[in-house]
Amino acid sequence: MRTLGGRVIGGHTRLGKVLTPWRANLATDLGGMDALSTQQRTPVDDTVKLNLVFDNMDAWVPAQPWLVNKAKWALLPVVREHLSMVGHLQSLLRNLGLERKVCKLLTPDSCLATKRATDPAGNVAGHTLATSPATQETRE
Repeated sequence: MRTLGGRVIGGHTRLGKVLTPWRANLATDLGGMDALSTQQRTPVDDTVKLNLVFDNMDAWVPAQPWLVNKAKWALLPVVREHLSMVGHLQSLLRNLGLERKVCKLLTPDSCLATKRATDPAGNVAGHTLATSPATQETRE
């Protein structure tokens, strides 16, 4: 929670334990926290805060006996606010990019291929790769 603002919501609290993974998952979907610029991190933080408000509204609204003001025959203001916040959340996600971005990770094969390209003898971190006798004959 330090990166979200530990002074506001502590990471040891129940709320902090829920929001921290949600923020991490969102950042991972966008290519990882290291891939995000400062400009991208701000909407991520705003999205996490908005998610907190949504969670509270989603718990409160169904507990209400009526969502319509009987005297005015109008929706309760919280319903209109919820719809407004949905639009805001969509805008934040659109700014971040709705498509999932994959982090570039090195596989063991690609790591070995890179090492072999730089060291034709096949040595990796000071060790010689185990090879079959036929492979050793072709190297000699």
